[in-house]
Amino acid sequence: MDKTSDFIRKRIQWKARQFNLSPDYTFNFTDLPLDLQAYLDRIASDENAGNPVLYFKSLEGEWTLICDGAVIGFDNENIYSIVFKGIKTILPKIMDDIKARERVNISRPKSELNELVVTAIDGTKYTFYTRTGQDHFALHNILLMLKQII
Repeated sequence: MDKTSDFIRKRIQWKARQFNLSPDYTFNFTDLPLDLQAYLDRIASDENAGNPVLYFKSLEGEWTLICDGAVIGFDNENIYSIVFKGIKTILPKIMDDIKARERVNISRPKSELNELVVTAIDGTKYTFYTRTGQDHFALHNILLMLKQII
């Protein structure tokens, strides 16, 4: 069964409501200023990502935009995206390194994680940014959910 854009948007919003998101760093797309909505809408169109739904920004200016067809990231230099069905793995950046995964004791508390590495089926790695804590966990869980339902 193909999932409609409306179904995916509602699932993203439903999952996001399960977290205590930072009101100054995570936004429903429709709550953003109109000029930022227009800018992000153009990017989503250029990336063939579908309709924007949820916007995360980091303390350093990077951002992540979840759309109903793909996730888009900006690392202060480049804009990149990956469709949900092209996702192979999703890991916090600290866990992405195989050596880090084998290490039993990770030095950073989970509440300080703010970078998520998504590996595509072809092996390409993309880093998506949020604020630390609940915003990071929300992005991780939303992407895991979308990977499963698409």
